[in-house]
Amino acid sequence: ILVALFCGDEVYSLLVDQPRIPIGQASCLEIPAGMVDDENESVAGIAVQEMREECSIHIEKTSELVDLTELALKGH
Repeated sequence: ILVALFCGDEVYSLLVDQPRIPIGQASCLEIPAGMVDDENESVAGIAVQEMREECSIHIEKTSELVDLTELALKGH
C-alpha cells in the first residue's frame, strides 16, 4: 500500500518498521502490505484493514483510494 501524505507543497510516503528475523535484520522499513486471500475481498477493503492494523490509521473514505495495479493494467 503506497500512502502519499500531502502537507503544503511537500509529499511524504508512509513506511512501517517490521521485524524481519529470517533475513537477519531486527527491523526493516517497508510500505504497509497485505494479501487478498478471498476473491470476494476488495483491494480497497484490504488497504483499509492493513492501514488500521499496521499503522493505527483509520480510513473512512475509500473513494479517495487509488488502485495503482488497476491503473497499470489499463495501461495508464
